[in-house]
Amino acid sequence: MYEKSRALFEETASLYRQGASLGDLAKHYGITRQAIASRLDVVGCDRRLGGRPGFYISKERALELQKRHDDGETCTEIAADTGLNGSLVSKAIHRIGGTVHRRMHHHSGYASRRTSKRRSASIVKMYLDGRTIDYIKMHANTTTITIYRVLRRNDVPMRSPRARGVPSEEVDAVEVLHEKGFSAPEIAGKLSLTIGQVNHRRYLFRVRRADHAMPGV
Repeated sequence: MYEKSRALFEETASLYRQGASLGDLAKHYGITRQAIASRLDVVGCDRRLGGRPGFYISKERALELQKRHDDGETCTEIAADTGLNGSLVSKAIHRIGGTVHRRMHHHSGYASRRTSKRRSASIVKMYLDGRTIDYIKMHANTTTITIYRVLRRNDVPMRSPRARGVPSEEVDAVEVLHEKGFSAPEIAGKLSLTIGQVNHRRYLFRVRRADHAMPGV
């Protein structure tokens, strides 16, 4: 009897791992969502956060997120660095019994300064990766003034307004393909860009080359 139940539970877990939700499985087996969740727990099947495929966070990953949070990073900062959603980070920490801490104020001592340092590094990294100011504001949960202050403090050169939001690696990739003889439509297909975007990146490359050729630049 035990083996039969175990096989049924494993079948349930297999369907869940393939993308079925708790609601789907409850309808399939004619039982409640809570009963489905119990089956998954019995066979040690970790549940997806939000119930959606692609947002699975293992217990080991959740423990790593919790450690980073306990070390001073906010859920928003962790999310910006890992590509997750801030609410998913907090849910993962809660699910393993952890505690989500409120941000400490600037007068609260070392932990606050450490968070500020991590946040600054995250802002600089996103900007150097070609992210727009609006993107950084949303993912770092900060203001435009703060972003520019951090960039100036870290001696980060400002991008030309024409190049904002365009990663330099993408500009280089377009130019390399062009020099190899590929046409604009072919480059667009290879890099998942529009022909207009390809032409714009070639223009940015020419502007950058001209700037570097200027005396004293």
